Amino acid sequence: MLTGLILMAATVAAEPTHLQKILAAISGNDGIPAAKWNELTFLERVKIHDWTKELFIFAVFGVYFAIHFWGVSTNRKHVDRFMGAAEPVIAEQFAMVGCTPQMKIVKDSAVRYTTYASGRVNIESLLVRFYALERQNLILNTIGLFFPAARSLEGLRDHALVTLTPHDPTAIEPQIFAVVSKFGMQQAREDNYYLSLTRTTESSKLPASLVFMAEHNEIIESIFTGTLAEAITNAEDILEYFAITDQGIDAPTEVSEVAPKIRVYLSVRYPSNKAQSEALAKLVDAAINAVDFMINKKPLRSEVARKIRASREEQIKKIEKAAEALKKEELEAKKAEERREQAKQQNSLSEKEERKLAKKQQEKEARKQRARMTRRQ
Repeated sequence: MLTGLILMAATVAAEPTHLQKILAAISGNDGIPAAKWNELTFLERVKIHDWTKELFIFAVFGVYFAIHFWGVSTNRKHVDRFMGAAEPVIAEQFAMVGCTPQMKIVKDSAVRYTTYASGRVNIESLLVRFYALERQNLILNTIGLFFPAARSLEGLRDHALVTLTPHDPTAIEPQIFAVVSKFGMQQAREDNYYLSLTRTTESSKLPASLVFMAEHNEIIESIFTGTLAEAITNAEDILEYFAITDQGIDAPTEVSEVAPKIRVYLSVRYPSNKAQSEALAKLVDAAINAVDFMINKKPLRSEVARKIRASREEQIKKIEKAAEALKKEELEAKKAEERREQAKQQNSLSEKEERKLAKKQQEKEARKQRARMTRRQ
């Protein structure tokens, strides 16, 4: 038996394994006999060896890292260009600019950056979230080139979203007003629940590429005036949407989420030249001052305010109806489970136990019937 094991081991050792074959292919002797190969020095082997495969691998890695660093660098340049235009305005309006005194812009990822400002009358905070194209990711970037619709996904579209939160959101009347670019109108409506509550209106007051989205024409007439109107008109090349809303970005699932909470949103593309940078600075300044304007402006007519309240009440009814339907569905599921458990128990009962259980159920139904008759009387 021992002799057989020794012969088997010798046979296995003599036959090259798959791993040995792979290693031999990688570090082969380039067709030179083994005896002569062993006589060569290290430098002679390096000169003789065919480095085509290795050079190809290094080239692939080189291209990958070059694209990665180019993408990260380009994205940061977009963010810096935005801040170069907007920061002087923000610094003039707010006491503190930056997430920390030492760090004005926080890098969340290769495609996400954030900055923050606070310390101003009427405004609790200004938050800017920067989104960038996945330039460092060759695959996702290629998808965006061949499938433009995919650019709506995060990481496949360049834009910055400015969010302004008033100190007292209830100081501004509940209402929804927006100016939206036609080129991204459908996407803006899908991304922002509050826009689904508005109606679209074209106007000679706007460039051909922009439209109003508001709950009532009186809201448009009362808000789209002065500096704001001029800033939006001049920034049509970079504007995605400007919105003042008391409703959230996401559709409410609870009644408390319908409560008015005014926010001002400004979504823009990154400026690519001096004119666009100047337009961006004026637009950011106008968006900040819009909060003061909304607090001090004349209230809406009672008829318009009543229609807006009715719209919110309708949303509350929809939520309550959905909650009732869910509760009913859960109750039906619980009853079905109870019936299955009851049927399982009955199948395991003897004939005497079944008669006893049937009698209890009849008595229970009789008590329910008497209770119903008593309530009717």
